[in-house]
Amino acid sequence: DQNLMDIRLVSTFGFDDEEISEIKKYDTDINGIKGGYSADMLILTNDGTSEITRVYSADTEALDENSPDYISRFTLLEGRFPQNPNECLIEANTPGEYGIGDTITLCSGDSETDTADILKNDTFTVTGKISWVKYVDFERGTTTIGNGSIGSYLVVPDEAFAYEYYTDVYITYKNTMDMDSFEKEYQNFIDNKSDKLEKLY
Repeated sequence: DQNLMDIRLVSTFGFDDEEISEIKKYDTDINGIKGGYSADMLILTNDGTSEITRVYSADTEALDENSPDYISRFTLLEGRFPQNPNECLIEANTPGEYGIGDTITLCSGDSETDTADILKNDTFTVTGKISWVKYVDFERGTTTIGNGSIGSYLVVPDEAFAYEYYTDVYITYKNTMDMDSFEKEYQNFIDNKSDKLEKLY
């Protein structure tokens, strides 16, 4: 069971733990809820070029498969999960042929944003390779930095981020466990929940 998220909330103002608790109290249908961080950044490669990656956070000390709050779970293909803030997980096809023990250097990719405003460290040691249920095909999304095309994703511990507030909130619902996500019943349920959440924010 990969416990794929039903809804992802994103806010430029961010969320704190109190707001996340209020969201859960607001809707008793919620099964799991978790705050996290994300940012689009550049991987600086050894040959002087750069690749766009989406950096996500994970509470690496709480990856408990019995917890409903461990949402959109990773599959560890090689290595281990990070144990320190300067360690990371990469996807198997990260550009640059990085391996376990290699270091990856990141920068903001935006001249108006300092890397230190996003991450406490800019260099990370790769401890593991993962696949992730969030990404079922080769599309990684678009962004406002670089050429606009995200090439990979990367996961660091929560404490590696310098943000004061969560940028994302992931939610699952009890009601969707037996629903087919491709069916209209599921889409109508999620649309209804999304409309209600939008009224809160």
